[in-house]
Amino acid sequence: MLMEMYKFNKKRKGYTLIEFNVVLVGMILILSMFFAPRYIKVNLTEFYYLKRLKYDLIYAQNYSMRKNDKVFIYFNINDGSYNLRNSPLSKPILSRQGSNKINITNITTTNPISYSSSGAINQAGKIEFNISGRKSTIVLYIGSGRSNVET
Repeated sequence: MLMEMYKFNKKRKGYTLIEFNVVLVGMILILSMFFAPRYIKVNLTEFYYLKRLKYDLIYAQNYSMRKNDKVFIYFNINDGSYNLRNSPLSKPILSRQGSNKINITNITTTNPISYSSSGAINQAGKIEFNISGRKSTIVLYIGSGRSNVET
């Protein structure tokens, strides 16, 4: 009787649960290899752009205190590029290129943002970005020149 339970049944139709799981895992691995690089690239683009902008804001604050001069940050709303200048007509101190995936959707502070010679920002506010379909915000705090990235 025990032997009859373990005999292979040739009339069996369908697949066992183990066979189904092996095929399912194989399909998931193939699909993840196809879709993962695109997802990672989008997240890295956003991550590095916002991180670089935050560090550039700190650099602008430090530059204004070190040189004892005002620093202006001009944003291009269409592609997210920006540059740091001492005055509207001066040569850029720092210039960063944007991308067609980066759009500034809203600025609630003045454009350009400026730091005084003491390192204080001229007006508090926030800059909202749309980067590859994801919304992110940089909040600028008055008085201290600090900024915060919210995604």
